[in-house]
Amino acid sequence: MNKQIGYSSVTPLIKSVRFRGSKIILDLADGRMLMLPLSKFPEIERLSASQKKKYKLLAGTGLMFDDLDTVYHVSDFLGKENMSAFSMVAEPKAKYGK
Repeated sequence: MNKQIGYSSVTPLIKSVRFRGSKIILDLADGRMLMLPLSKFPEIERLSASQKKKYKLLAGTGLMFDDLDTVYHVSDFLGKENMSAFSMVAEPKAKYGK
């Protein structure tokens, strides 16, 4: 019986969003919790406490706030390197040399 180790084949889905001080906390459906500095997301950081409570999850892969025009994807929080198994757009190949 093969037991899955790690999260390489798990699609990250946002279950809930919380705020603690200068951090945004994303609870993922698979049990992970991401705690990130709001300074990396200045638009969210500028929202008032009541505005931060007014968010919508978009199928678990997106997050938007009523008072912002920006839609954040889970990859914005996990980072590009951590999203290789969940890639949405192929990166162009780099050309080296002359």
